[in-house]
Amino acid sequence: MPGACELCERTAQPLTEHHLIPRARHNKQAVKKHGRKLLNKVAMLCQSCHSQVHDLFTEEELERKYNTIELLKAHPSVIVWIEWVSKRPGWR
Repeated sequence: MPGACELCERTAQPLTEHHLIPRARHNKQAVKKHGRKLLNKVAMLCQSCHSQVHDLFTEEELERKYNTIELLKAHPSVIVWIEWVSKRPGWR
């Protein structure tokens, strides 16, 4: 059953798991800073949004500044993206 993308809120197939703190950034310092629970937290994103997030931000930026859906949605480039993509069908 299709679900809604947590970023653009379109019903999309397929949804992908976006680790809010990229797995490549999971190390001892990240465990101390964020805790294991946050390190394993994911957001379900459509493939279009998932690709755009990784095009816009480095893994370090995602870990340090944009590690929640709310923080991602507040970024000006993401706002523009959501406005654009929300006018497109929810499937690729």
